[in-house]
Amino acid sequence: KAGSYMRVGTGGSVTTGATTTLTAQQDTAPDGQSGSVATPAGTYRISWMATWNAGTLPAITVTEVGLFLYFYAVLKTFGYEPNSSSNPASATLFSRLSEADGDFSSFAINTAVPLTIEWRLLFEFV
Repeated sequence: KAGSYMRVGTGGSVTTGATTTLTAQQDTAPDGQSGSVATPAGTYRISWMATWNAGTLPAITVTEVGLFLYFYAVLKTFGYEPNSSSNPASATLFSRLSEADGDFSSFAINTAVPLTIEWRLLFEFV
């Protein structure tokens, strides 16, 4: 989880192949992050969790969520060398969910309670 993180945002644009960050990112870091790996029958599941404590985020309406992962150390073992425009010292947008893409319905943050988001990536072997 080092260098990897989740962020929420309030942007309204759709995700394209050129999307490299959230449209209107809220830069407040989660108060806690964790991850896990599981192997339920026939699948391999990686989970990332981010929790913002009550009062950490402002009362915004979330319309997008981004998962930023730090790939450089892993990819380097496969011979990856960044080009001059890459910044290997930082995480990059791995995946984005948005209301504009129809991934979820927007929701207002209740600042009186914590917000926890779990992001699951499933690999199925058939």
